[in-house]
Amino acid sequence: MIEASLLAKKKPIDLSYKLKELKGTERFGYVVNVFLGLCYKSLLNEKFSLKEIYFFLNDLINSDKILDDDMITDINTLTDGYYLAEMRIYGEIEDASMEIRRFLAQFEKFTEEFRID
Repeated sequence: MIEASLLAKKKPIDLSYKLKELKGTERFGYVVNVFLGLCYKSLLNEKFSLKEIYFFLNDLINSDKILDDDMITDINTLTDGYYLAEMRIYGEIEDASMEIRRFLAQFEKFTEEFRID
């Protein structure tokens, strides 16, 4: 899990592969929750931009089934909303950004044992 969080500074595809390696563990759902919480904290600390988080989320849902169907649906809705707002097709980017932040905020509690510098 620590390796996965360190990979957050690398390409999203690398992170996705590392998370897939952890999928066989009994705490895989917890690992994904920690990762999403770390994304939230990194966003708050401005270590990642919302655009970078958008790409991480997109990569997670496009990888080989590392998330459950409900999580995929939730993330698809958020990333689609962000994309449409960014392209000025539908909605406001501020609203889409806030929705992503709200979604990620629910996972912050899973990061209590981690410190992000």
